[in-house]
Amino acid sequence: RQRQMCIRDRDYILEANKPNTGVILKEIEENGEKFKVILRVKVESDPAEYRNSILSFWQIGETTWKKNVKNKKILYKRE
Repeated sequence: RQRQMCIRDRDYILEANKPNTGVILKEIEENGEKFKVILRVKVESDPAEYRNSILSFWQIGETTWKKNVKNKKILYKRE
């Protein structure tokens, strides 16, 4: 459930190191938890059997959150 919420209601999408991949950051305000999701997006040139895929998902701390936002290119930010 948290994974779906992180993707659907994301706070940031950041550029990742690999092609067709993004870093999604989500803070759940109710309890102050922060999450990081690495998502691989299917593109037209991929084989038909490829799908959008969560490559990793984990809870992160404030320091890691700030470091990601500061050091990676922001592709999307919730306003």
